Amino acid sequence: MRRTACSIGVALGLLAYGAAGQSSFLVDGQELLPPPPPAVSREPLVMASLAGERLTGEEIPVCIGGDWRHAGAAGAPLLALAMLDAQGMRDLQVLRAALRALDRHVREESADRVYEGVPTIRGPHARYRDAVVRRSSRDVDAAEERATRSAAHMLETFMRAPGRRRVAVRADGRFVSASLPPGEYVLGGMARVREGRNRAGAAQGLAVWWTSLALATNTQMRYRLDAANAISWRDIFR
Repeated sequence: MRRTACSIGVALGLLAYGAAGQSSFLVDGQELLPPPPPAVSREPLVMASLAGERLTGEEIPVCIGGDWRHAGAAGAPLLALAMLDAQGMRDLQVLRAALRALDRHVREESADRVYEGVPTIRGPHARYRDAVVRRSSRDVDAAEERATRSAAHMLETFMRAPGRRRVAVRADGRFVSASLPPGEYVLGGMARVREGRNRAGAAQGLAVWWTSLALATNTQMRYRLDAANAISWRDIFR
């Protein structure tokens, strides 16, 4: 199953080569064409949401803030604000398409594969061949870890794109982003978290915090980000 375990990495490599303009890619001496980029849907964006505390008043400046805590985090989180203008909406649609394509790919690679027309021979002296190639638990765990790294890269690319406002998290877990213009935003955050070891070796998960919010004049939003309200990258878009 060594070849199977590398298949997701190969596919993601094909995506990278395709984006760079390479017309083909050699795998085990076979020329493979890079897969086309995932189709970007224009359907309405339905995203995860977090419960927050809204403060209003004449003397309150427009900002967001809160506290972050996660005992299993391997490091500080990456937090960013994206304004829901035309560019922000397009970037979210592209991110949704990429994450959905990644999820489909992992599900396909983790499922057993059935080959049609392959004979099944059973006997004490006969060669055994099964038409079903079953994924080992190690292969499934390794594929999931690679998908988690790919999802983290996609989210980081979105959060670090031009026009995003990164939100620094202090050593005590507090964060604030002040002097914001009124409007609609997405607050996104992620942190790699320790999950022990699986059959593929050391494992790290990805904790994600995601919510859309509207800021009016003299409005503050406060959030508490912790392990209880963290979600998977698969649950950002519904």
